[in-house]
Amino acid sequence: MTRRRRLCALPRPGAALLRHYGALLAACALCYRNSLRGEFVHDDVWAIVNNADVRPTSSLRSIFSNDFWGKTMADNTSHKSYRPLCVLSFKLNVLLGGMNPFYFHVVNVCLHCAVSALLMHTCERFVFKNGRLALLTALLFAVHPIHTEAVSGIVGRADVLAGMLFLLAFLSYIRSVSECSIGESFPSTASPCSLALSLFLGTCAMLVKETGITVFGVCVLYDGLVLCQKPLVSNLSRSRLKELIQISRPFLKRVCVVSVHGDYAAARMYYQRALLLSPGSKLLKENLAKLDRLEKKLQGT
Repeated sequence: MTRRRRLCALPRPGAALLRHYGALLAACALCYRNSLRGEFVHDDVWAIVNNADVRPTSSLRSIFSNDFWGKTMADNTSHKSYRPLCVLSFKLNVLLGGMNPFYFHVVNVCLHCAVSALLMHTCERFVFKNGRLALLTALLFAVHPIHTEAVSGIVGRADVLAGMLFLLAFLSYIRSVSECSIGESFPSTASPCSLALSLFLGTCAMLVKETGITVFGVCVLYDGLVLCQKPLVSNLSRSRLKELIQISRPFLKRVCVVSVHGDYAAARMYYQRALLLSPGSKLLKENLAKLDRLEKKLQGT
């Protein structure tokens, strides 16, 4: 009986983790609670209040054909910033809560909490592998004043939402690599589904804000410099170039998949935006058709 009481009194690992996440979320909420009373100001007015694409009566097609501010891409006054998924989130806000700035700010704060929690998880699993250091890092990120504009300003949702998708894409990529084979040999791709999910989330991050495409470069660098560091260093000195290429084939396959997908997504976005500026261009249409044929070939293989 006494032994059972002692076992019950021992702290559980999950309890400490819950306290860490609770402290982190409380810090986020306390720092940005005042922003919930904010109104539509500055760029919020042009991106939301005066943006016809955000209204419930507008079509979804216009979101994917206009820029972030609701202007057509062919317009000379267009900013040419293409962020359809961020505009779509504004539209969902209006559909669920009306044109009330309070609900827009609530979503921004919740997204910042999610990004901070994901950062702590990433640091704990793959950077420090220490719960306290991960918590301190996430707390510094959560309360740092550099994020004030992104969280308090409603249009800053592009940064916050893209950051969340960035981290999710990075975590999915790491999950796709086999942890069992990390060591002397190059790790294989254990889950193609996780790799495909990473590519999808990275594309979504790019459609929220253009800088989201950098997640593909980060994934490849982390794969080569961290996950494949030991086999790369050990085989670099004693293997020839042909042997090294043969040994590192699993890593090179992932690099090719990520690189081709990233280049394809960027090229397709470029040609689609260029066609909006020059609808009659035969060259742009031909290049876009070539990309479509390439996508069908890749899907067939």
